[in-house]
Amino acid sequence: MRPHGAISILARDVRLGSRSILVIKVQWRHRPVKEATWETEHEMRV
Repeated sequence: MRPHGAISILARDVRLGSRSILVIKVQWRHRPVKEATWETEHEMRV
């Protein structure tokens, strides 16, 4: 999905692997909240 379709940030979290990664739960335009997806902050800024 592309950032221009995002309408709301529902949550933020830090996922740990070899480093900390900020992820955000995004509600997309024309989609219900239950279909929100986790995206990395980097993906949303591209």
